[in-house]
Amino acid sequence: MGLDRLTEPVVTVPATALALRHAGRPVPGAVLPGGLAALTGCVTIDSLAAAIQDRFPGPVGEASADAAREAYDHVRIAREERLPAEAD
Repeated sequence: MGLDRLTEPVVTVPATALALRHAGRPVPGAVLPGGLAALTGCVTIDSLAAAIQDRFPGPVGEASADAAREAYDHVRIAREERLPAEAD
């Protein structure tokens, strides 16, 4: 997989746990883009949260957006503090 060529620390996201906490279901599909946004800056978390809520209106979208925000914060903090890896 080429992991031996990594030059930066690996940051993991407990995506399933976040999905369970926020949405009550083990569906991490909306969670992981939050981590990606924090890692790459490819999209703002506000834009991502709005897109999630547009796609999934109501409580499901709100919960999924909250989970994505928590993943974003998790990655941002992990990169700043170099926390040890955490897996599901």
